[in-house]
Amino acid sequence: MTKPRSQGASRRKDIIDKFMFVRHTENLDGDVTTYGYMQAVATAMYLKRSGFKPDAIVISEMLRTWQFAMVVQAVFGLRDITPEVDMDLSYVEVGKRHFGERPMAFLDEVKRVRETGDYTMRHALTMSPHAQEVRGTLLKMLGRISTRIITSPTPQRVLLIGHSPHGNFAGDPATTPYGIDEGGMVLYRVLRRDGAMIGSKYIRPPLPGKSY
Repeated sequence: MTKPRSQGASRRKDIIDKFMFVRHTENLDGDVTTYGYMQAVATAMYLKRSGFKPDAIVISEMLRTWQFAMVVQAVFGLRDITPEVDMDLSYVEVGKRHFGERPMAFLDEVKRVRETGDYTMRHALTMSPHAQEVRGTLLKMLGRISTRIITSPTPQRVLLIGHSPHGNFAGDPATTPYGIDEGGMVLYRVLRRDGAMIGSKYIRPPLPGKSY
């Protein structure tokens, strides 16, 4: 007699962990530092140990995200992947949509939120219109990536390399911090049947770094 599967087991099978956001590592004037490269290697090695080998890498237009991507490719030996630039990962471009010609004005909102001492994403979304807009942008971007994952004839894992707190706004507000450490990661979970995002998990970086 075949033992019936529990609803919990069926749901776990329907969940796929196929895309990961990683914040770039330490940089000076936009160029990854020596310690930043050490952080990047440590994070890439963590991904390798955990079995998250990317089939595609998506970055912002900033040099430091490309430099991180090169480290990931070296650690995994990925010769046939070319990092793709997605401007929805660009805090400058998204900042322009909200602040016009003063895209870096979002730093004022970041400062105001952090001065309260509450570093949760949930709190930031109640205080910052920019945070709300960025969350909407990233959820749409992740929706595009989810569709790409579930419609691919072969399994795909996508690594996003971006900035904090911009890149982690799509995470679960209750568990994702507002501003993740350099080299920190957010693993997104989606449903296999329709690509709907159902949650995320914050993973601290192997080597410490600043949170903003």
